[in-house]
Order: sequence, then structure tokens, then C-alpha cells
Amino acid sequence: MARQCHRKQVVRVFAYVIASDAGCAPNYAPPCLTLAICKPMIRRSAQRGDLILAFNGSRLGTNPHGVRWAGIVSEKLTFADYWHDDRFAGKKPDRAAMPDNIYEPVGADFRQVPNPAHGPGNKSRDLGGQYVLTFAESWHLGNRAPALPAEFGLRMLSGRRGHRVAELSDATWAALQRWLDSQAPAARRC
Repeated sequence: MARQCHRKQVVRVFAYVIASDAGCAPNYAPPCLTLAICKPMIRRSAQRGDLILAFNGSRLGTNPHGVRWAGIVSEKLTFADYWHDDRFAGKKPDRAAMPDNIYEPVGADFRQVPNPAHGPGNKSRDLGGQYVLTFAESWHLGNRAPALPAEFGLRMLSGRRGHRVAELSDATWAALQRWLDSQAPAARRC
């Protein structure tokens, strides 16, 4: 009788401290949450199915373990694809108060369209992320930012720079998803 192995499934989590939540990184405007500027290392590394989890920065709240937003990566687009995709036209500077679709392809380069979110000094960092992430399922907990229970082992200290990567078993991910749903019953799905 052959022995069958059960491969344990995991969900990769990118956790970071968000310094500002003005609506452009991430961008909460329809049709779905996007991350197109800031966090270049996460945008380069994250893959479809990964979870991004943002904790309050010190300027956003007194609870350093408070979850500001979370989302499951559904697509990874190039900046050119993002610019030309009609779904995201409403995230351009001429259509949004806080745009993130600010890089117009011009030949082999990109022109930063004037916008209130990022100036020319941010261009190399933004484009260094190489990709725009979209999230078909996301939770925006905003100012409420409830503390993530320690049992998930994902807490971060406020003021920490960069991000950390962890893996969750299916069971732990299911529990975390239930927790997120209980904190934001109107989870956004698009």
C-alpha cells in the first residue's frame, strides 16, 4: 500500500507599518483596492493569493498592533497595463482626488502625471516596485484599527521600517480571515 503524503498549504503574509492612510497607498476607490505606489519591495515580491496586512503607524493611532487594512492579492499588473486598463481609469489624477494611477507610459519610460499624492522625487521608488497589486478581497478597518490578537504571531512594533514575511497554515489563515470578517463585516469583494 502506497503511503500518501499530505502537503501542508500555507498563505504567505506581508506585514508592514503604514505611515499614512490618505487614500492613495493603498487606494480604496472602486473598482477594488489597489497598491500602485509606495511599498516597492512588497509590490515586487507579492504574488496572487498572498495576504498584505498593514498595521497602524505611530502617526495613525495609539495602538501599534491595530490593523489598518488587509487584502488578498488578486492581480499583479505592470504600470503600462494598469494605465491602459479601463477598470482603473477612475484612479487617474484627472478623475480622482487621491490618485495612484499616475504613471503614463511614454515609449520605454513613464511620465509621472501631475498629482497631489507623489512628486517627481518619488518616481524611481514607485517604479522600482515594478508592479501594481490589485485586491479582489480586502478589509479597510481605518481609524478603528482593532488590535490583531497575539495568537496569530503577526504583530509589528509601531515605527518599524520595511516589512516582514510570514507563512500561515490553512487553519490559521481561516481563523485570521474569520477575525477580519468579524471586524469589517462589509469586506470588499470585487
